[in-house]
Amino acid sequence: MDTDQILEIIFKTPASFCRYALGFEPTEYQQDLIEKFRHHQFVAARWCRQSGKSQIIAALLLYYALTHPGCYVAVVGPSWRQTKLIIRRINSFLTRLPRNYTPKHASPTAASSRPTPTAQRPSEDPPSTWCTACLGIRRSPLNHQMH
Repeated sequence: MDTDQILEIIFKTPASFCRYALGFEPTEYQQDLIEKFRHHQFVAARWCRQSGKSQIIAALLLYYALTHPGCYVAVVGPSWRQTKLIIRRINSFLTRLPRNYTPKHASPTAASSRPTPTAQRPSEDPPSTWCTACLGIRRSPLNHQMH
């Protein structure tokens, strides 16, 4: 299997990204959140403590940032401490990607639902510093002019 085929499998869905790139199998309720995230602009996750909210939210934000070039993703929470937890989780996921990893294309089956990823990380920068380059505020009809 060549690199392009591997990337196609990894980026086919957020669940395959979790499974093959991040190393965890989403639970049934995390899968439900993935589907809601894919089909709705706004999604709220009201789950009990220690149920995997931070894990799946960080994974979804990273997947979205990598598969939507030029997008911005905001990480907000009731406190800076809670917000940092998500950012740290994203950073830890970035360290699981190969150092020379640069997404260049997406799965042809998913091309209609999302643009081809073209975000590039300078190879000399560690993944934890790249996080700030791929995150910002998600574009929508209401906030598309925000910088």
